[in-house]
Amino acid sequence: MTQILTPRWIASAKLRGDLGRRLPSAARTAIARVFGAAVPERKPAQGVRSRALNFRVNGDLGSHDAIHLQYPLFLGHLGDQGAHRRARLQPLLSATSGWPTPSLRYYRQGHALFYSDDAQSETTYVSRNRQLSTFDSVGLGAKVAYTWRKVPGSYEVKLNGGYEYVRYKYSDFTDIRTGSPYSFNAGVLQLYVSATF
Repeated sequence: MTQILTPRWIASAKLRGDLGRRLPSAARTAIARVFGAAVPERKPAQGVRSRALNFRVNGDLGSHDAIHLQYPLFLGHLGDQGAHRRARLQPLLSATSGWPTPSLRYYRQGHALFYSDDAQSETTYVSRNRQLSTFDSVGLGAKVAYTWRKVPGSYEVKLNGGYEYVRYKYSDFTDIRTGSPYSFNAGVLQLYVSATF
């Protein structure tokens, strides 16, 4: 569903359903903890039934600038085994060639019901996969594009670069090396050349 708000602003909402998508799994044998003891992970065999709702607003700021705001909300179900929620807020400002395009991304995820850092009861399913835990992340970055060569009507070559600083913070996944909640920071650098003929 798309709605024109003003001559410069447009909003949309998109609903999507998915059946049978598998849970994330590692190549190694995963271990869970129950009463402090390491046990093999037990996850439901069926796929995830999910629904996703994506809200988006695009606005023209004039002078070739625009802003894009989106809020996707994901809800996954494993039969009666629990829900897995994710949400993200991502504003993006587009600018003219040669100027940085800043972006801010926020992501939050709730844990699956059978996830536990250290389960205090024996259950049919148990997992300590941190991808199924509660965590949030914030990313702050910028991209820039520079037109290197251009021949109107023939070709255009652009140099593109981007950097994003991302922080991940887990609420209920313990770093067994320190005994503290697990967290890490990362820097992502992206450099590429694009050409239009």
